Amino acid sequence: MTFLTQANFPRLWLFFQNHIGGTKDKQVLALSARENRCKILEIGCSVGNIADAFRPLKNILYTGIDIDSSAIGTAHMRFTKTQFCFLETSVEEHAKSGMRYDYILIAGMLHHVDDATALSILKNTRLLAGQNTIVNIFDPTRLLAPILRTCTGFTSLNRGNTCGVSLC
Repeated sequence: MTFLTQANFPRLWLFFQNHIGGTKDKQVLALSARENRCKILEIGCSVGNIADAFRPLKNILYTGIDIDSSAIGTAHMRFTKTQFCFLETSVEEHAKSGMRYDYILIAGMLHHVDDATALSILKNTRLLAGQNTIVNIFDPTRLLAPILRTCTGFTSLNRGNTCGVSLC
């Protein structure tokens, strides 16, 4: 197991994400598709590095979920006295909550999991989506496109340097 990980050093990981990990670009992408949606879910939120983009916005309800307890702990410390909620939970467990969101973000995390886990995340994301939800998925890999095509419910796939999908 690697010693220098997000779980072991979440603040150091945040530093590197902010300086060489493309956080600013990810934040721009995250905001670009929101279309004034207010009930936001970020899957794989880590320490809240993408959530920072939503701080200046008024009247939003942001929920970030991640399975890494130390990352969620750091997110809690970074977002005290805000309307941001960070939960240590899996997508599968959160889908059982009955919550529905109008904007769901998966920002650069699917390439960290195997195909079966990615499919499970996508199928459970569908359960968290309302009727007119925008699901914004971007990941730095072209290998993601075939996985997304196999997941029912995703109706359009936009490709460029990153992959993006939307639900009907």
